[in-house]
Amino acid sequence: MNESPTSASMHMWAFLVPAIVVLIGLGKINRQYGIIKPLAVIGGIAVLLVLTLLKGTSSLGQTIGYCILPGIAFAAVKQSAMLSAQVQIEKNDPNFRQKFIEVTALNTFAKAIGISFGGIMATMIFTTSVKNQLVNVDFAVPTFTNIEQLIAYHAKHFDGGSSPLAKVFTKAVQNVFFAALGCSALAFVFSIFMSNKRLFVGPKPNNPTDIEQETIVVNKSHAEAEKSHDEDSTKNYVASIAPDSAAT
Repeated sequence: MNESPTSASMHMWAFLVPAIVVLIGLGKINRQYGIIKPLAVIGGIAVLLVLTLLKGTSSLGQTIGYCILPGIAFAAVKQSAMLSAQVQIEKNDPNFRQKFIEVTALNTFAKAIGISFGGIMATMIFTTSVKNQLVNVDFAVPTFTNIEQLIAYHAKHFDGGSSPLAKVFTKAVQNVFFAALGCSALAFVFSIFMSNKRLFVGPKPNNPTDIEQETIVVNKSHAEAEKSHDEDSTKNYVASIAPDSAAT
């Protein structure tokens, strides 16, 4: 608390750096072995329990240490969920590109909705928790109309991370982390029911236009099938009218 916006944002690096490293590592694993579900299950394990250990007196080193595992788990689940949705599209589908874009957009939209909903729920839990604690406190509480004013007051009259008011805020944040722990457990359960389909692992494409060649081959196959069907229909029609012509 009572830190500048720049200093406060630096705490996000404890999440971002492990997440970025894991994304790169997962990409290598996916490319070499094609596995998706096992990585999602491992990432879905409820590791957010470590965040509930954070306190107002936690050092920077402790904060970074507690945030590494959640960052790894978040990256693993997010990446695996995206890949699992994309591999459900058959590669020889004539509408492969369109469906691929639609699935990716829908997945991204669902994640954005989930993050927004999570932010609203976290704010509600924090606000409710602070109000409930202030009902039974044994210290003077300044007059306020909303929690934001109380936070601003505490920042202006900061009296340390161990002050009674700071402990109220810390407890409220821990309650938010407990709610996040529940969401992490749900992610783990959902990952168990994820599709077992794997990525196709094959030789490296010779050039970046291979997918174009595959599309051309698929379209050519469909065109040949339609041509063959038309020829068969013509032959059947000729054969059907031949007896009538002979009789005439």
